Amino acid sequence: MPTALFNAGIFSNSTLNAAAIAAYADANPNVAGNQTLGTNQAIIFGWNNGTYLSVNDNLAPFNANSDLLVNVTFSTIALIIFYSLLIYCSQLLT
Repeated sequence: MPTALFNAGIFSNSTLNAAAIAAYADANPNVAGNQTLGTNQAIIFGWNNGTYLSVNDNLAPFNANSDLLVNVTFSTIALIIFYSLLIYCSQLLT
C-alpha cells in the first residue's frame, strides 16, 4: 500500500508517459519548488481529459515497466480503490 497520496494537477504533455514523468517530478504543485514523488507513494493527475492514478514502486523516478498507472476516468472500481487509498493514507497520518 502507498504511504502517501498526492494530486499533482493537470498536465498538457504530448504523451501519457511524459505527463507521468512530469507528475512524479512535482507531486505537490501547491508547494513552491518541485516535490519529487517518493518510493511507495501514489499520485493522481489529469492528462488529455482523463484522470490517472499511479503508484510508484520502491524505485524512483517513474518507470512505465514497473510502476502502476491506471486510467481512473469514470471507473467505479477505480473510485473504490481511490477511496480505500484515501482512508488508508489518512489512517497513517493519525
